[in-house]
Amino acid sequence: MHHDYDYRLIEDTLFVIVIYNCVITQSIAFQSLRKADALSHPKDVFIYDNSLSPQAVPSGNERIHYHHNPLNAGVSAAYNEGSRKAKQFHKKWLLLMDQDTDFPGNAWNKYEQGILNYPDKRVFVPTLIDGHQIVSPFRLRWGKGIKIDNGQPGVHSFRHLCVINSGLLISSELFEAAGGYDERFPLDFSDVIFIERLSAITPEFIWINATCIHSLSSQQDKNATTSVVLNRFKKYSAAAALLKKISRKKTLLSFILLPRAFKLGLMKKDFRFLSTALNVLMARS
Repeated sequence: MHHDYDYRLIEDTLFVIVIYNCVITQSIAFQSLRKADALSHPKDVFIYDNSLSPQAVPSGNERIHYHHNPLNAGVSAAYNEGSRKAKQFHKKWLLLMDQDTDFPGNAWNKYEQGILNYPDKRVFVPTLIDGHQIVSPFRLRWGKGIKIDNGQPGVHSFRHLCVINSGLLISSELFEAAGGYDERFPLDFSDVIFIERLSAITPEFIWINATCIHSLSSQQDKNATTSVVLNRFKKYSAAAALLKKISRKKTLLSFILLPRAFKLGLMKKDFRFLSTALNVLMARS
């Protein structure tokens, strides 16, 4: 009976993977989907490709639905398109996945167990770690994400914790009722604003007993050129300013921007990070 439920839940779920400059079969998230024991059952996988050029869809046990957007619309547009696909395919659940998130082999069983244990809940999230640090769930203080040292699986309130997009298993109906993702946030703070929308409808989520390995985009800054990192920081700053403008929660823009500007400025030995932050802060004053 347990395995029957496995397959029924898989049939009811659309797996959404957002990729950028990545071959589908080289996506860690896609590879971990293929490796998971319970997921050997055929499943529907929606690939939203933000790369400049389209790519061939790999053959395999999956039913892959491929959408290419050369404009690099980010994750918010991708997840919203995934929601539309879920409705088209009559899926009850959406599992949102970043291309670089590594899901353990037993993750799907943990999601399933969460649904069995909490049948009235509609949002389930794993632990995401980067190195030895928990990056999701996390605390939100004045608009800035603050890492937590530990936490217990079970029922948690969105008033106390926020979560990253990747690994979010959410009811399709709830996703739609929340209004989906705000596409003015292509990447940075997309999760913060979506969780704010979500918490207005459902106050709680289930933290499942599964740990995924996830690489934050900020960790890639060390290897990128200064111009790439500066351009990324300008987009981050613009998103932070928009967050300050529309969020119902108290947001302190200097608390978000200045520590990051100092850190990146020291890393790249370039004062333009600080001047970018100061320009945004002065424009808001």
